[in-house]
Amino acid sequence: MTSQLVEWYNRNKRNPKLAAVVHVSAERSEDKMYKYMYNTRMTFPAVRYKLGRTNTLRKYFNNYLPCISIVTPKGELIEKSISLDRMVSYF
Repeated sequence: MTSQLVEWYNRNKRNPKLAAVVHVSAERSEDKMYKYMYNTRMTFPAVRYKLGRTNTLRKYFNNYLPCISIVTPKGELIEKSISLDRMVSYF
């Protein structure tokens, strides 16, 4: 799903409805996170590795990968653990 998300993002990143796509890593190290981002050609921003491991952010995601969640700018969870097709329907 990551490659599909990257392709979708690259086609839609100028869409005014798209607020942001942000990567939150579940990798076991910061180095692995950057390698993953590089290997999948992610161009969207990522949360700093240590911040992505906090309970504050983890409440938006499940314990398996990959996971897409829709969150408002105020931090309100709209949908958790949805498919890429479902995410696309928002935009």
